[in-house]
Amino acid sequence: MDLVSTTLEKYLKHRFNSMAMNKLDAETEKRVDNSNKKSDKTCMSNGIKSNDNDGPLTDMEDGDFEASDPKLHTVIHHITVERLRPNCLDISENAHHLAIGFENSHIYLWTMATSQEAVEEEQQQRVNIQQNRFNNTEKSPNHSSDTIRPSPFTFEEATRLLAHCGPVYSIKFIKNSDLMLSCSEDTTIRLWCLKEKCNLAIYRGHSYPVWSLAIGPCGSYFASTSMDATARLWQFDKTTPVRIFCGHDGDVDCVSFHPNSKYVATGSTDTTVRLWSIADARIVRLMIGHKHPIHSLSFLPDGKHLASADSGGSIKIWDLASNSVVKNTSIPASHSISFNPELRLISNCGKDNIVRLWEIGKYEINEKNRFKLERRAARLVCSQFVNKRLFVFSFIDPKQDQMTEEVTTKMETD
Repeated sequence: MDLVSTTLEKYLKHRFNSMAMNKLDAETEKRVDNSNKKSDKTCMSNGIKSNDNDGPLTDMEDGDFEASDPKLHTVIHHITVERLRPNCLDISENAHHLAIGFENSHIYLWTMATSQEAVEEEQQQRVNIQQNRFNNTEKSPNHSSDTIRPSPFTFEEATRLLAHCGPVYSIKFIKNSDLMLSCSEDTTIRLWCLKEKCNLAIYRGHSYPVWSLAIGPCGSYFASTSMDATARLWQFDKTTPVRIFCGHDGDVDCVSFHPNSKYVATGSTDTTVRLWSIADARIVRLMIGHKHPIHSLSFLPDGKHLASADSGGSIKIWDLASNSVVKNTSIPASHSISFNPELRLISNCGKDNIVRLWEIGKYEINEKNRFKLERRAARLVCSQFVNKRLFVFSFIDPKQDQMTEEVTTKMETD
């Protein structure tokens, strides 16, 4: 092992518990040891049975597939940029950082500060919403006459991160750490330290541009997808992949980890969704039904269902046991689609400048709310759920000479 790998391993072990780093391997070995004894039995407490044709699915989490009744605070950010083309963004789990990747290979990192006055006003608004619910006086969520309120977030001066030599296509913050991942057209994945604002490691293995990233639930592994028609599994302390998932006939555009960390799902331009076993990189489900490239995936918390969305606006909910579609809907063409599996919500930012909120119900997917952006987003509109907030970012062509921000907040309830 060279000096760089040794230094990286020591650095990562300082930030990640060494037991967590080996958790997935230990669980995988245990499952493999027991697989021969239980190959014909029902999978653990989930009603999913092993199938010789589709492959076994084990240790799915229990849970009822029912709609929730969430209260969502939607924060809209109109960001003006000049001579820059944004490709992707991510917000950290605690909403302390925002990172945006651009076509010119740059990444801009902001620290998000919270205004106490705005937070108190937001809390009072939630109290009023609850009172309205109790008195049955709340307006229908389909009305968009809510008051524009100050955002509880302000942004400190941006830090520019330079290392990639091609457009940046995906950024992911790593939970409970000061680390961030990015991937690029230059075929590399890079690990960043937020505290020092520096590049710590380069992961190489893909032979063509890397489109997307996903962090495993246990925080020890991450996955990447690429134009080379593969998805790859990585450990943070190793700069080469530990698994390669081959089988798609086109670009692999998106990837998502199962809640139990033993499976990954991939979506491709070949219009299929595939479920893979992490233990041996073997395909265990092939889901056919979409007519357009898949660009978003998310497992529901029960571990028994997978949501997929394609570029044509079709959203499907798959039952992993039967490998069939249990819910299906179509939405307008979108810049982006975001899932919140815990709240059973889907957000899509339409090319008609309307942001729509959908709820995954017990029997169907229903539109819960919509609002129109006041300013035209010429380059990109994207949304992301963070806890019980939905952040919507609208990038607009400017006349100013530098990047500026105009922030407004809209209250939405369901």
